[in-house]
Amino acid sequence: MGALGTAIEAEEPWIGFCYDPHFIFVAYDLTYLEEPAHDPATWNVIQPTDDPAWLENSMASTAWNGATLHLHYAANVQENYPEVAALFDAYEMPAEVLSTMGLELSINDVEPADFAAQWIADNEDIVLGWLTN
Repeated sequence: MGALGTAIEAEEPWIGFCYDPHFIFVAYDLTYLEEPAHDPATWNVIQPTDDPAWLENSMASTAWNGATLHLHYAANVQENYPEVAALFDAYEMPAEVLSTMGLELSINDVEPADFAAQWIADNEDIVLGWLTN
């Protein structure tokens, strides 16, 4: 990601791969490149640690298969703290919010408690939805 920041400062082109949510999507004005939808039949990416000829033996002519973030908690929370489990089950966070959170906490060094307090104050309706669903 350092190369992206350097390229933007120098007003030079940059191309790269990054998962979403990530702070770069709110920190920079980026354009997504179009690519064919993921097709498992044409997707076989081998890791360099698994094969010295990984690049020659890999195939990726379509997009990466999308990933999803999930909130997990210990199974005993359901029985011991059902209200907390209900809150966790109702929790949803848009990718843009998570990207902004990453920018503020990791790049702008905002204190997590300060960020959380401000976000809750600005998004009380979302938080109340988590608490009442």
